[in-house]
Amino acid sequence: MMHRVAVYGTLRLEESRGGFMSGKNFRGLAKLPPNLHLFDLGAFPCVTEMPEPAPNPVVIEVYDVDDDTLSALDRIEGHPSFYERKLVPVEGHGVCWVYTLERMGAPRIKSGDWYDRDRA
Repeated sequence: MMHRVAVYGTLRLEESRGGFMSGKNFRGLAKLPPNLHLFDLGAFPCVTEMPEPAPNPVVIEVYDVDDDTLSALDRIEGHPSFYERKLVPVEGHGVCWVYTLERMGAPRIKSGDWYDRDRA
């Protein structure tokens, strides 16, 4: 079975774990819904659901992955004990799995893009 997955941090192609996604079925860049906010945890980010809209939408890379890859992503992201994997509607891409986490007092990445870590 194939699963649509959105990545926004270290799993993006030019980041430290991006090699894992290399060769996967890349569907394109997109943005998460405005109720999802990007925060900086230092070495990696998290996306947190909040009631108000984010200053800028979170930039994501969208992939189609198989069951084994989704299981490996779960291990990498510590799902379900650390990140929680949730289905999120993504314009132009249907519904995607996104790994979310409670904010834990981290600074916001105002740009919405892990590549542009402009914090506020």
